[in-house]
Amino acid sequence: MVFALPSPEHRDKLIIRLEILDSKKVRGPNFAHLGSTVEAFAFDPPQGLGEGTEIVAEAEFLGDERGGKFRLTGIEVQG
Repeated sequence: MVFALPSPEHRDKLIIRLEILDSKKVRGPNFAHLGSTVEAFAFDPPQGLGEGTEIVAEAEFLGDERGGKFRLTGIEVQG
């Protein structure tokens, strides 16, 4: 994870910028390209997220090929 900041609009939302280290396609197109840095967000994320934190999460891409963000759910902090 590169950084995680509270959303200025929603107290329970966290804006996250992260590097994708692994990706498994479930259905539909896969916009999670290994090694890329992407914008994401999560509602009610677990404690302990910050720069350098490695996480595992389900990600749903909201947008299209022109742009969007990943919505993260089921976040688990690793190590």
